[in-house]
Order: sequence, then C-alpha cells, then structure tokens
Amino acid sequence: MEKHDLDESRFVREKMFDEGQSQLKKYAAFVIGKYRFFSLLKYELITSLLGPLPGALGLFLRKKFYPLLFKKIGQGVVFGRGVTIRHADKISLGDRVIIDDYAFIDGRGSGEEGLSIGKESIVGRYAVILSKVGGISIGSHCNIGAFTNIVAQGGVQIEDWVQIAGGCKISGGLFKFHLTEKDEVGFSRYTKGKIVIQERSYLGGNTLVMDGVTIGRGCMTGAGSVVMQNIPEFSIYMPKPGMILGKTISKTDEETLSNGKTELS
Repeated sequence: MEKHDLDESRFVREKMFDEGQSQLKKYAAFVIGKYRFFSLLKYELITSLLGPLPGALGLFLRKKFYPLLFKKIGQGVVFGRGVTIRHADKISLGDRVIIDDYAFIDGRGSGEEGLSIGKESIVGRYAVILSKVGGISIGSHCNIGAFTNIVAQGGVQIEDWVQIAGGCKISGGLFKFHLTEKDEVGFSRYTKGKIVIQERSYLGGNTLVMDGVTIGRGCMTGAGSVVMQNIPEFSIYMPKPGMILGKTISKTDEETLSNGKTELS
C-alpha cells in the first residue's frame, strides 16, 4: 500500500507556536481558523452564553442560534449542553442530527472536503470527532457511541447505517522515527490512506481501527477488537485470537445481494 507523508505544517501546533502571531490570533486560529473580529465575536457570544445552558431553554436557544456558525446545517438539529464546536465553517450537518452533551467536533484539518454528518445520525456524549489532516464523512442514520474518538490523519469515511458502540477509537496516521542529533522532533507522520467503514457495519465497544483499514459492509467486530487489516464484507471479527470467524448473513442472502436485490430474508 502506498504511503503518503503528512505535512507537519498542517497540524495545529505549528500555528500555536508561531512567534509572529499574537495570543488573540493564535486563539482565533485554534477555534475558527483565521482571525476575523466579528466571526470570533459571534463564536464567543453564541458558544459562551448558550453552550452551558441546561434544560429545554438551552436546547431551544442552541437549536436557534448554533446554525449561524456552520458551513451547512439541516432542519431540526439538536445540540446538547457543553458541546464544543471548532472550525464550524468546515462542518456540515444533515437534518435531525443529534449532538449529545459534551461532544467535541473540530473540522480544522478537513480542507475542501470538510467534515460532514448525515441526516438522523447521533453523536454520543463525550464523543470526539476531530480532523487533523483530511476530511471526515459520516453517513446517515449512524450512531457514534459515547466516549468514541474519530480522528482523521489521512481521512475517515463512515457510510450509512453504521453503528459504533461506546469507547471505540478510529484513528489514522503512522509515525516514522529518525532520531538524530539534528532532528528536533525525531519523527515524521505518514498515512497509508483513509479509514473506510462501509454501510451497515457494527463496531463493538472499545474497538480500535487503525490507519488505512477498510471494513466491508455488513461486518461486526467484537468488543475490544484491534483492526489492523481489511475485513471482507459480511464478516465477524473477534479480538481473540483476532481472526475472521464467520459471516453475518446466510449464503442465500449473500447470493441475493450478489444478484442486485436488496431485500434479505
């Protein structure tokens, strides 16, 4: 598989330690991308005043005013209490998306591809969706469990109807070490490509999905799985001993799908 270097200048630490920038401009780069006074003021007023509000009043006011921050947003999107949104101008949300309390969504490194979440998907409490380098695409009708981390370093694509249990980690990027006296950091980052989780797959709790992996449609991973290889469609993958154990559908249903039909027994 071809490797692609990840440019260190695209990571946020380069902006945070730029001595030529004021503290205010560094903060603006961190939360909205670029210092623009009125954009920063709008962000601060909306998130600071409305973000912590509890109860129905908080839900109502966030539903009313949070859409002003986003690149694109559908109807009926719900924002829980204490949600952190950064670089919202790169984030698109479909109709009736639900973002639960204290979730964190940051589109800073998503570029032109952006960060998108499809209609009627739910992002659980304390979940993290963070684009360091590369876009993130989450389809419609997905569930992202509580405390799950989705981090793009090369891109993440999650298709429709994917169910991700709590505590999962989907994180791209690999490190290449070159420890010499002249190297200040001592490593560089690269990726084998985007992580892809195809439609109607289920990830058991605390599953870890590594860089460049594709999980085929209709797959299931057992709790605690570490997925370092591609998984063929309709497979069951368990953490011990870490092998493909069987199919999630019958032979008859597989033949039905192969013939282009969508209704299963």
